[in-house]
Amino acid sequence: MTNKLGKCFILVGAVLLIAALSLVLFNKYQSDSAYDKAQSILSELQEKMPSETIDSTDSKALEQIELEQGYVPTIEVDGNEYLGVIYIPSIDTELPVIKDWSNDNLDIAPCRYYGSVAENNLIIAAHNYATYFDKVENLVPGDIVIFVTADGIKYEYEVSTTELIGGGNPARMKSDFDSWDLTLFTCTWSGRSRVTVRCVLRG
Repeated sequence: MTNKLGKCFILVGAVLLIAALSLVLFNKYQSDSAYDKAQSILSELQEKMPSETIDSTDSKALEQIELEQGYVPTIEVDGNEYLGVIYIPSIDTELPVIKDWSNDNLDIAPCRYYGSVAENNLIIAAHNYATYFDKVENLVPGDIVIFVTADGIKYEYEVSTTELIGGGNPARMKSDFDSWDLTLFTCTWSGRSRVTVRCVLRG
C-alpha cells in the first residue's frame, strides 16, 4: 500500500513538473513571438518617422510643429495607429506604442492607457513579457525613459518612484496621474498587482 502511494505521489509530481515546464515554454514562446512582431512593427514605424528628432525643450521648433499640425500625430502600421516609440536604455527596451488600449492591442505592443505627452500625464501599459515590461520593476530613481512621438519630438523622462498597485484598484492608476508626467505599468506574474513606474519630464 505504501509503495503504491509513493508511486502515486511520484506520478503526480511528474505531471505537475511537466505542466510547469510546459507553462514556462509557452510563456517564452508568447514572449518571443510578441517581440518578433513588435520589432517588425518598430522597424516599419521608424522608417515612417522623421529621421531627426526635436527635443521637447526646444520651444521654437515645437511652436512650428503645432502650427503646422495642431493634432496628436500617429502613424498607421498594420491597421493600428501608433503614437511613437518608447526606449528605456537601462533595461535595453525599445518598443512601439499603440494609441488605443485594448486586450487585443496589448498582445501586439505597449498601449497608451490614458493621457498624453502634450498634457504631461501619459500612462503606458504593457504585458510582463520578458521582451516587454517584465524588467521595469528593476528601474530605480534616476533611470532614463525616452519617448519619441510619431512626428519626431523627443521627450526625456527620469524615473522618480516605483510602486505596486493592487489589481483590484485600477482607479488608483489614474487617481494622481497629474502628479506624474509619465507612468509605465505591467502586471506582476501572479496578476494580482501592477508594477507601476512614475516618471518626471527632464529639463
